[in-house]
Amino acid sequence: MNALRLEWGPALKEVRSHRSGRYGVHVVDDVTTALAAAIGPDDALLVTTPTVYELYGAIIARELELDVLVVEVDEADKGLHQVERITREMFRRGMSRRGVVVALGGGICSDLVTCAAAWFRRGIRYIPVPTTLVGQIDAGIGVKGAVNVAGKKSGMGTYHLPQTVLIHPPYLKTLGRQYISEGLSEIVKMGIIRDARLFELLDRHAEALLDSALASPAQVGREVIDRAICAMLEELEPNLFENRSWERLVDFGHSFSPALESAIDFGMHHGHAVAVDMAICGVLAHHHGMLEGDALTRMLGLLRRMELPLWHDALSHELFEVALDDCSRHRGGVPNIVLPTSMGTARVCGDRALFSDAFSIAQGVLA
Repeated sequence: MNALRLEWGPALKEVRSHRSGRYGVHVVDDVTTALAAAIGPDDALLVTTPTVYELYGAIIARELELDVLVVEVDEADKGLHQVERITREMFRRGMSRRGVVVALGGGICSDLVTCAAAWFRRGIRYIPVPTTLVGQIDAGIGVKGAVNVAGKKSGMGTYHLPQTVLIHPPYLKTLGRQYISEGLSEIVKMGIIRDARLFELLDRHAEALLDSALASPAQVGREVIDRAICAMLEELEPNLFENRSWERLVDFGHSFSPALESAIDFGMHHGHAVAVDMAICGVLAHHHGMLEGDALTRMLGLLRRMELPLWHDALSHELFEVALDDCSRHRGGVPNIVLPTSMGTARVCGDRALFSDAFSIAQGVLA
């Protein structure tokens, strides 16, 4: 048992891998103290972004005497050159194989650092400290890192277990409203596919959670974060490296959205694209008799109340076909689209014939 577990108690969730160890996701009150315990005496590099550095990174770096690399990047610039920039800095600073790199920022920062840590000297430790809602409940808590290649979102990537993940919910208070909204989209996803209690909490407190960045009602906000993290990791854990099955419920909202994001040059927030995808899949599930009309109405209503889009003008029959082709290539030869069956349950559909008229069906309801 390491020092971090001794000082802060059991992890909110510990993830075990059948082939490369385990890691814990910890919700902490004091990031600096937690990082000091996790890094220990080894050399470390803190990778962050300009705004996050000004808000939090400078203080952490000063108190822990950490080397810092500030990377200005957005989704459209999430490429291999950014990973190379990080690894060049690690070499420049003489980091050893015992070193650790810390990702302090959102999902893009986490993606880049995961790749850099996995490839630097064939793998060193890294610690995600996600500062966005998407990062804290999705992008920063798993084992995947990726970059965009050839116009494809996350077209190249890797799997690399973090040493530990540190979640500090007060970071959310400095996020703009649209970033809370997009993070709530990923939480809604987990409520729909596997946690009816989570969906009910969101439905009952949607406006308050959005207005307060999940700080009010305090007990509800904390339960929502905890349930979303645990639900995500419980879904990922049995198939952490996606080598046991290409049928994954967590792919809900991620079938049509990657093609949409690529088509518009990543001109919308990821969580907003996921919301559009979920709305489409909800409509298709209802059309095929898998989802009751009342459940679809509740689902679409919650997305609207969280200020999430349900459609985008760039969607077309051709784009749907591109998305289905990409899904099939990525998921073992069949699209494996996740369709909700109630609030808390979903199923994976591999029959492409079910989606032959998907665009016209979805457009007729959502556009």
